[in-house]
Amino acid sequence: MALAKRPTFPKPSTAPSRAADAFIEGAHDTVGRAPKQTRDKKQKISVELYPDLLEAVDALAHQLHMSRAAVISLACSDLVESKLRK
Repeated sequence: MALAKRPTFPKPSTAPSRAADAFIEGAHDTVGRAPKQTRDKKQKISVELYPDLLEAVDALAHQLHMSRAAVISLACSDLVESKLRK
């Protein structure tokens, strides 16, 4: 039994096609748009909580459809804001 030759396929062209050029030319221009506002980068911290308190935080996060970190951040900002108003 003889071995068959591996078939050869035509290589795809690397030059951009006219359709691709037309598509790119039809795209909206982004010049003149305001740059996106970037938020300040948050810092990661480590906090130890009692298991009961952590369960309550998780339950509240689930109820509010928020992450645990978002609930803790919200609680901290509410506390700081309320103390600054006094």
